[in-house]
Amino acid sequence: MTDSWQLIDDLFDAALDLPRADRAAFLDETCNDPEIRQKVEQLLADAEDESTLDDTAAMGELLVDMLPEEGLRLEPATSGERVGPFRVLREIGQGGMASVYLAERADGQFRQQVALKLAQTVANDETLRRFHLERQIQASLDHPNIARLLDGGLTADGRPYFAMELVDGLPIDVYCDQNHLDVKERLRLFVGVSEAVMAAHRALVVHRDLKPSNVMVTHAGEVKLLDFGIAKILDPGAFPEATARTRTTHLVMTPEYASPEQLAGDLVTTASDVYQLGLLLYILLAGTRPYDLEGLPPAEVIRRICETPSERPSTRVARFSQEVPKGPSTTTIEEISKARRTNVRELRRLLAGDLDAIVMKALRKEPQRRYASVGELVEDIERFLDGRPVLARGDSLGYRLSKWVSRYRIAMGAGALASLAIVGLTTYYTFRLGTERDHAREEARRAAEARDEAERSRDEAEEVVGFLVDLFQSADPTEQGRPETTTRELLDAGARKVRTDLSGQPQVQARMMTTIGMVYRRLGLFAEARSLLEEGLAIRREQLGTGHPDLATSLHQLAILLREIGEYDEAEELYLGALSIREAHFGPVHEEVGSTLAGLGLFYAAMGRYEDAAKTHRRSLETMIEVKGEGHLQTAKPRENLAAAMYNLGHFEEAEAMHRQVLAQREEALGLEHYDVALSLHNLAMTLDGQGDSEEAIEHYERSLAIKRKLLGDDHPGVATTMVNLSSLYRDQGDADRAKAMLYQAVEIFTRKFGDAHTRLGNAVTNLAAIALDEGDLDEADELFHRALEIRIAVHGPIHRDVGAAYLNLAELSSRREEPKRAEALILQALEILGKSVAEDHPYMGFALGVLGESLAAQGRADEAGSAFRRALEILSPRLNDDHPDLERLRRGLRSVS
Repeated sequence: MTDSWQLIDDLFDAALDLPRADRAAFLDETCNDPEIRQKVEQLLADAEDESTLDDTAAMGELLVDMLPEEGLRLEPATSGERVGPFRVLREIGQGGMASVYLAERADGQFRQQVALKLAQTVANDETLRRFHLERQIQASLDHPNIARLLDGGLTADGRPYFAMELVDGLPIDVYCDQNHLDVKERLRLFVGVSEAVMAAHRALVVHRDLKPSNVMVTHAGEVKLLDFGIAKILDPGAFPEATARTRTTHLVMTPEYASPEQLAGDLVTTASDVYQLGLLLYILLAGTRPYDLEGLPPAEVIRRICETPSERPSTRVARFSQEVPKGPSTTTIEEISKARRTNVRELRRLLAGDLDAIVMKALRKEPQRRYASVGELVEDIERFLDGRPVLARGDSLGYRLSKWVSRYRIAMGAGALASLAIVGLTTYYTFRLGTERDHAREEARRAAEARDEAERSRDEAEEVVGFLVDLFQSADPTEQGRPETTTRELLDAGARKVRTDLSGQPQVQARMMTTIGMVYRRLGLFAEARSLLEEGLAIRREQLGTGHPDLATSLHQLAILLREIGEYDEAEELYLGALSIREAHFGPVHEEVGSTLAGLGLFYAAMGRYEDAAKTHRRSLETMIEVKGEGHLQTAKPRENLAAAMYNLGHFEEAEAMHRQVLAQREEALGLEHYDVALSLHNLAMTLDGQGDSEEAIEHYERSLAIKRKLLGDDHPGVATTMVNLSSLYRDQGDADRAKAMLYQAVEIFTRKFGDAHTRLGNAVTNLAAIALDEGDLDEADELFHRALEIRIAVHGPIHRDVGAAYLNLAELSSRREEPKRAEALILQALEILGKSVAEDHPYMGFALGVLGESLAAQGRADEAGSAFRRALEILSPRLNDDHPDLERLRRGLRSVS
């Protein structure tokens, strides 16, 4: 009968493709066996019978028909077994009627691995019809996010099978969690799933079994929709074999993912897929389903899904955070939040509002109250991602206004940096306008001099507000069909208007030049920033004299820019000038004074004056604590600066503790995608790397890089700086290609932004040289190490920690060339420079002594080498993890000469 079933299958397939009138003639020519012909004609007749397609009363009888006959259920396929042209490798999935195997092509035509779906029973009319239907559905769906059908037929023992495109990936929920996708990244992935479902709906197919295990994501991040085994056909004429007997009842489904109408046995339409997509979205966002169904009897499962109102995702998260996990393997809400790169509080905030409304509309009990199509659901998600009002929230004026403000803020920037600066300025001056008017009226009773000052301040505030309003209106994307304005376009327009429209109001002009210059600097547009900041400073010097606090602001902002581009001499003069003015005007304890001290400390650090940097940062932190209080967010920056100074002094543990404190403070106050959070992650990673904790360092660097790219774009020095540091860890892990790609990109950014001599460029070139040294390209390493040395001397002068480190690198290269005498000379030069630029127990001294020990050992000078190794271990052991590779290297060196 096995061979007969294969023949029946082939004849049925062929006849089904013919017009109804031609089928009898075809069977006359091709089928001489009356029994086989009868089976084929019965299948064809069943395929044409659409009378009971929606007859729910036939379900009980249908279930009985679908049960396999006693003794017909077969053993699973074994490894090596042939199924058609394929060889089974192993089982990868199992369902009620079929198993899925990893298989490979075995007919020698070409190499191919597939997902092989194989029935668990010998073919009868029902299983054959079902497999034909699933094959026809799958073959008709041509979409990049739907797994493709490759082949199909009957096995030698009469079981239907078909081969699908093998999707090497993970279920979508597992993929999202393992890759720590944030909420917006999950939404974008979900849109890909929805587009695949929309393609099925256009082909008049309802999937009816949308659940995480049927939505796979490849390692490249591509969505693949699987398993149309219980799909429903909306137009039976498109698939004539879709009869009532291929319609699945509520018992052939996954109850916890079924829609209410599926469980109730009601008519199933595309609205059922909308519901299941809403449930999938709920899981991706909140990490759990809206109901607790574990251990419930089937009747109670049906009642809860069909009758019990669903909790909003944000409410579920809040309640989940208060529950005690039910077992050792239960996922906690903290783990769920961490998998979304956030915390519990922030996750609840992200879900509340728009996302709650979207999910709950998709999960309505009544199909007619859900989104009318998957396309509408996708549109609302895209509205959310674009910052526009979502349809599920209604159309109140307050809601639309809040979304407009949010969207406009995002549209104007490479992240929120520029927007917050300008929108914040608008808010400040709008507020100031009102207060200054009140102030002017109060001061009218006083001396004419005070009245004139208040009038001037009021007029200035009015001019600033008017200027900003005109600027925003000129960039309004809703005016005259203009496209959204980018940050650069908005800033360039503002700079032009400042120079022309405000020429008659010099103090307002200077204020706006300074503000727009600050934003240019934050975006890495240094030439534009410098031009405006210098113009603003010149105007204020002329207008205000030498002691005005606004002049101090111009001095401070230009100092920051010059420090960042490496023009240190002028930067120090500007910082000290700003500090002097602010201390005289505000007194020693004021946040403006604390801010200038912070900048001055960063200058000292850039110059290698680490003790001065630490003292200045400590004073800045103490000032801000006294002004704002210990736990205030504005204490985070000076504490972070002090931590960096302690790191540079070699006090790694103290630096790490402070960086962790700052990171927690910022994440709590700012959320997980703020630029300041990215800075904290970068600095903590650097400190962990210095102690040898590379795994956690990589995690933090990667998070920092993702945030910076999102906020700043790919072409920003801040992005490049994190890439340089991260590349070192990739190199240590053996991924040199990935490290080099990052470094080449960083070198290109630094050169374009800063020119040929900048400390960050020197770091990037040094890392490229280290990779060349690892790969044995000693000439390339020599050229790059010398270039890095030239850059560092040009930036810092001959006596600086980084210059000493550059000589150490050249010494190591000489050791690789087996030139121990030259290596020793370079090391001694490095030690001389380091002795003048860092403390005698600084980690750099330990690293230098270790390299010296290796050089002396290579020359056979065991006693001297041993002394160098021991001193290096004394310096580094208290600061590095015990299994740090540099400590292991020193211990090996010491053992070799002992």
